[in-house]
Amino acid sequence: MLLCACGAQAQAPSLRVDYETGTRDSGVPALTLSGASAADAEFVATDLPRSGRFAIGHKVALDAPAYVSNDAPRSETASNRAANGTYRPGDHRRYTVSVLLKDWEDWNRVSAPLDIVWQFKHVGGGPDVSIGVKRNALVLRYGASGQIVLVDDIRPYDNRWIDLRMDVLWSRANDGYFTADVRLDGETDYTRKADLRGLATFDPRFAGEFGYLKWGLYRADSRSANGDARIRVAYHDDITAVALP
Repeated sequence: MLLCACGAQAQAPSLRVDYETGTRDSGVPALTLSGASAADAEFVATDLPRSGRFAIGHKVALDAPAYVSNDAPRSETASNRAANGTYRPGDHRRYTVSVLLKDWEDWNRVSAPLDIVWQFKHVGGGPDVSIGVKRNALVLRYGASGQIVLVDDIRPYDNRWIDLRMDVLWSRANDGYFTADVRLDGETDYTRKADLRGLATFDPRFAGEFGYLKWGLYRADSRSANGDARIRVAYHDDITAVALP
């Protein structure tokens, strides 16, 4: 029987990225930093930290080569080379991350791109799970076409922190699970928004042997010709990965 991880005793974080070193790598030298060349594509933010003194900010401007990385408008940090920053089938983990959408422009009601702010990225393929802003909602996407709304309307939370907590049993077979809890600014407790059971969380469509975490901004389908916001900025803080029994 699969027991809900919300009642499990989590261990000390095996990966912690809180930016309290005041550096872009948060004192974790093996983190892969943004490949975008703009000086402000990835920066240490001091104005709105979630806790402590610092957070990390990522900025992407459309139609600007300095904000392009790997042939797409993006600026992201990744844990693919960091100790305990990867996951494989059989791993049972709890992840936390806090996200702040900085001066986020509202949906223009014309096109509806997905601006991704978090990925569980499967090497050799796409994300196993991703989280991003579509229209004026924060959504979670999984599998070939699954989608769950985490925050119905992000507009009241512009420049305010959104805390996410996710428990995952990574599996190639249909015995994995994924839960996602959200705590909005001003709330003391998390609210369960996603509870997916009996699925292949480690997507068997992709050949890679492991996955890793990515945070920042990835704007693959945003277009200035459609009137999409030219500049987006997202902050992240208090990222952890914890082993569960």
